[in-house]
Amino acid sequence: MKISVILLIKNGVKFLPKLLEKLGAQKGVLPFELVVVDSGSTDGGMEYVKSIKVSKYQGIKEIKCFQIKSEDFGHGKTRNFAVAKTTGEIVVFMSQDALPINNDWLFNLIKPFSDPVVAGVFGQQVPNHETGVLEKYFYSHSYTLTRRVMTENDSKSFSSKNLFFSNVNGAVRRELLVKFPFREDLLMSEDQYWGRAVLEKGYQLVYEPDARVFHSHNYNLKRLFVRYFQSGYSQRQINLNGNVIKRGIGTGVGLLKYILINKPLLLPYTLIYEFIKGGAFVLGRKGGLPSWIEKRLIK
Repeated sequence: MKISVILLIKNGVKFLPKLLEKLGAQKGVLPFELVVVDSGSTDGGMEYVKSIKVSKYQGIKEIKCFQIKSEDFGHGKTRNFAVAKTTGEIVVFMSQDALPINNDWLFNLIKPFSDPVVAGVFGQQVPNHETGVLEKYFYSHSYTLTRRVMTENDSKSFSSKNLFFSNVNGAVRRELLVKFPFREDLLMSEDQYWGRAVLEKGYQLVYEPDARVFHSHNYNLKRLFVRYFQSGYSQRQINLNGNVIKRGIGTGVGLLKYILINKPLLLPYTLIYEFIKGGAFVLGRKGGLPSWIEKRLIK
């Protein structure tokens, strides 16, 4: 089974040495091609990738490098561009700041494709050690240790227990990416939309916790508002069904209980954090802000 790994980079040169080392050390799979797309880096990231000698890494057969302008980047658009440059039967998507934890990460990620009904597989995201307790709680509930298989019934409503798909750490049959490309008009969440689309066509998606990467973010309150407004706005574009807001309240209450028991001094900040996060998501999904503010937030 031929594999292509897609890596989108922008000003991520600090991540690349460790990431390429881990990618090149993967076991149990044939050497794969690595397709790198840079969207306007100014830190020498693409130059670093181009300087790499493939012979240094046993697991990497070939590195293909492409550059686009920063203004031409789009989450769906750029990934579709990268897919067109691949030749593998299975296309693996990686974020530049996602680091495989073990050398069997790739093997575990592609193993479920032995079942022809499986369209895509995504793995566990383990928060980095320096990640704050609030974000760690989110990742632990969204990316659990329990393997899940999602079917057409799971496409009817969205929750943290059926994320559809994530291309931070995910793999897809290339033929299905050609047949069902990522939507290019979405602000973000193009992976979730794609996941729902293939589920509705009768395919299955697998969440495989044994395919583990370190990946997480810390947000200040300003960035938190923008991030969750954009998330809500994207779900407005996708027109997801299901009471996402109700589920979000449930997760927020669980977080507050956890903080009250384990980190009570963080309770005031947690209340502010959850208010901003939830309010931003609702405003993004339901609307309510003046159009000129929305335009600034979705740039």
